[in-house]
This record gives sequence, C-alpha cells and structure tokens, in this order.
Amino acid sequence: MHWLESFEDEDLVKYAAVFISRGVDILQQSQLDDAFLNGMAQEYFHRHVPGTPLHRAAAAGNSLLVSVLVHHGADLSHGTSGYTPLCHALRNHDKRLIRQLFDYPMSKGINDALSTKSGDSSWTFLSRAICPQSRNAFLHYIHDDYRDIETAESVFNDLVNRGAKLTAGTHDALYIAILRWDHAAADFLLSRGYGQLSLQTAISSTKTTKMSTSPLALAIMRQDVQMANILLRHGADPESPMIWLAGTSSPEAIPALHILMRDAWGAEAFSLAKLLVSSGANVNSVLPHDPRETPLSRALSQNFFSMASFLISHGARLDPPTPGHHPQMTGLALFAVNNVLDRSLYSIYEFLASHPDADIPVWVRVNVETVFHSLFKTKEVCRRNIDADNIGAIFRVLRTRFPERAALLVRDIRGWTALHHAVFNANLVGVRLLLEAGCDVRMEIRREKQRVWEYAKAWVVGREDGVTVEEANEMFWEELEFHEGMSAAGMAREGMFEEIPLPVRDDLDEMAEFLERRREIGRLIADWEP
Repeated sequence: MHWLESFEDEDLVKYAAVFISRGVDILQQSQLDDAFLNGMAQEYFHRHVPGTPLHRAAAAGNSLLVSVLVHHGADLSHGTSGYTPLCHALRNHDKRLIRQLFDYPMSKGINDALSTKSGDSSWTFLSRAICPQSRNAFLHYIHDDYRDIETAESVFNDLVNRGAKLTAGTHDALYIAILRWDHAAADFLLSRGYGQLSLQTAISSTKTTKMSTSPLALAIMRQDVQMANILLRHGADPESPMIWLAGTSSPEAIPALHILMRDAWGAEAFSLAKLLVSSGANVNSVLPHDPRETPLSRALSQNFFSMASFLISHGARLDPPTPGHHPQMTGLALFAVNNVLDRSLYSIYEFLASHPDADIPVWVRVNVETVFHSLFKTKEVCRRNIDADNIGAIFRVLRTRFPERAALLVRDIRGWTALHHAVFNANLVGVRLLLEAGCDVRMEIRREKQRVWEYAKAWVVGREDGVTVEEANEMFWEELEFHEGMSAAGMAREGMFEEIPLPVRDDLDEMAEFLERRREIGRLIADWEP
C-alpha cells in the first residue's frame, strides 16, 4: 500500500481496491528508511517518508493516489513525527495538492498545534510551510514545479486567507525561517508586518552561559547573504547584535559586522560585508568588553587581507582608540595576545606598512606600550619556540613605518625603553637589533608622574568599588617602581634579568644556552657602552 505511487495512474484504483479487499491496513505505519538514502537524497525522493500510505502519497505529490486513499477511508488528520498529510504538501509548497486537501473537512483547526517527536505541541500548519532549504541543493525540483518565491507567497497567502495566524504556535516563525534558509517565508512574514527585527531569541542557555541573537545576527552567523539582504531591506539595524552572557559578567553585545569578521572567509563573507557597510554598519566599532577588537583588527588577526583592504577602503582604522576604556588600546593589541612572534604577525605589519591607505599606530596601548615594547617584552617561556629570524623580520618592517630613532627611545608606563625590555628578557636578537638601530645603553628607567596619573584616571572609570583616582595613582606609582634609574647597561652588568622559567631550568641544554645568551648580552652591551 505504501508503494502504490510506483504504479501507473490507470492501475492505482484497481490495486488499491484489491489491497483493501484482502485486508491490507490503510492506516499501517511505515518507519523512516534511510539505509540507502541520505537526507539530501530524501529531499528529492519521497518514497521513504514515515507514516501511513497517505503520508507517502502526499509527500510524493500524487493527487490521484491521495483521492483514492481518502475514498477508501485514509485519515487526513493522522500525524506521524509531527506531520499530517497536509503538512507534507505544505512543506513541498505543492499548491495543487494543498488546495485539494483543503477541499476535505479538516478535523484539526488551521491554527491547532501539532505534536512533535519530542511531544511538544508547538508547530502549526503555517510553521510546516516554512521549508528547510539545503545550502547544497540550489534547485529543488519537485513534481514539475520549482520552489520559487511566487509559489511560496501563493502558499502562504492560501493559509492566511483560510484563517492561519502568523503568531500561532510557540516557535517564532521568522526565527524558523532563518534557521531553515527559507527566504521566501521570511520575506512574506516581514511584508505582512510579522517579526520583530530587534528581538533577541535565545539560542543557547546553560548554567554558566546564555546566548541570544537578533534575526540579522543569526543570518550573519549562518553567512546567509540573501536572508541578510531581506532583513536589511525590511529595516533591520545593521548593528544588530548577538548578546553573550557568561557567568556573572555583564552581557556582551557583539554587532553583526564583528560576528562576520570572526568567521569571515569566502565570497559570502565579502557579500555580507559589503551589504552591512552599505547599510551603515560602523567599520570602526569597538566591542565594549574588549577594546582591542574592531572589524579591521579581527580581519587582520586572521590574515584575511582582502577583507582588511575592503574595510580600510571604507574608512576602517586601527587608531584612534575609543575613549573611556582602560587601558586605551588600539587594534594592534589584538595581535600582541601572548606576543606570538610568528609569520602571521609579520604578514600583518607587512600588509599595513605597504597598504597606501593603512596606518600603523605607534601605540599598542595609548601612553602605556608601543609596538617596539610589545615586540621585545616577550617572556622566555613564550619566545623559546619562536624562530629568532621572525623577530628581526617584524622589527625591520616596523622600522619602515617608524624609521626615526626617537620611536625606539619612547618610555612605556613603567619608564622602560624597548632596550630595557630586551635586556631584562634575555632577548639577544632584540638587544642586537636595537643597538644597531642606535639605542642608547645609558638611558635610565624613568617614570612620568603625569602619565601614571592619567593611567589611574582611566582605570577608575566605571568601577563600582569606590576607589578614588588618588588611591589608584598611589597604588600604580608603587607597583611601577621597578629598577627605577637603572640603565640597560647597568641591568646587564648587574645581572638584572627575568627569573629563569621552569621549562628552561628543567632542560639542561636549554639552561646552558639561556645562561650563555645572558653572558653574550653582557658582552654586547659592554662593547656599545661609551
């Protein structure tokens, strides 16, 4: 009975009657058979649909067989896995069969909830008409009809004209349409005034983490260009965020352009970026919880230079930072995470130095740390597996942007120059590069009271523990008093180096090489000392 659709039309009536007369159960249930067909194939071949013979006939779109089965007593309202025969017709946007089934009396109301596999009664006939679209199947050719927007609109209009409510069911219909890649459904719903484009819908919730997303942010996460275009055309804010909450921290709003940059690869990413920027997305927006992260800094950190070039051409910059953050970081700080001095970091600086419209700020953290401090302050435990040539390559490309010797002599918030950091961290390559560039081994560590005061002022902004600027200033002034008045030559001469890390101490060969490097730094500094 389940395979009647395989017969020629002229034999259907005869064989159906024979089967019924011989006691075949017209309500017999079949199970989903996926032994030979995967989910993609099942989009095209409908003879493996679970349910009664009527379910399979409706999924196959065989209106004659549907009529024959109903004539012999098939139950139109029988549900299997949350689907009635009408649900299958709606899912396929089969207009002819939908209208045929509507000619029979409905035992379920058009807005009645339908049971699902889990037992939750939350779906409606309109929900079932929102079709799952596979990104891999660009054409869904079913029963001589293409699933197009005009067909979808006609189906939804039929449902609404028969009393279907867009708000029926417990699932948000627009959210379902986005998840199912159903662009026609989303366009129809929004054109009818349904759907809150600023609504945050929960997509993850655990004891420690909660995540919700706006419709546009969800489309961006799925890199669905057509859906994003529909949402923006209907008035979605191009800054629409995803909101992430972890533990007891404050909710973090991540705008759509930032979401895109985190996974921005391929043609879809470019199309979405152009769409968002042309709609008014801020290319220089900064994440409130992480001032290092801008769309440009994220694209650069992933070495996605074609995207970075696009953002720069639309005004994206790594400088200036957003006021009010502590400390005031530029986008360069994102590259300095763990100070991984690899080919990736070199490529970033090479791109910025060679791009005619790009800029490299001298500060990684404003008035706190420059690009040269960041390059040479790397601790031994992080630098021990880094190719020393990388340090030289990065230094040379930075020097093309900052050729003046004065840039190397800037003191950080602690009063240290880049050379102090290189000596302290036993960075032999760095010491040699800086000396050859003209750094003075006699320059002393000197803190600046005004800079520490400004640092303290920025630090107390937004804090709720009542710490005053004066208290913060006193605390920082004491913390930053480290080798005050010491020159790089004095540090090398007196053996003021960073404590030897455990991984080095535990390896005799590495320990011997490390100590020899310290001695070499001492000899090198002595040769350059007047």
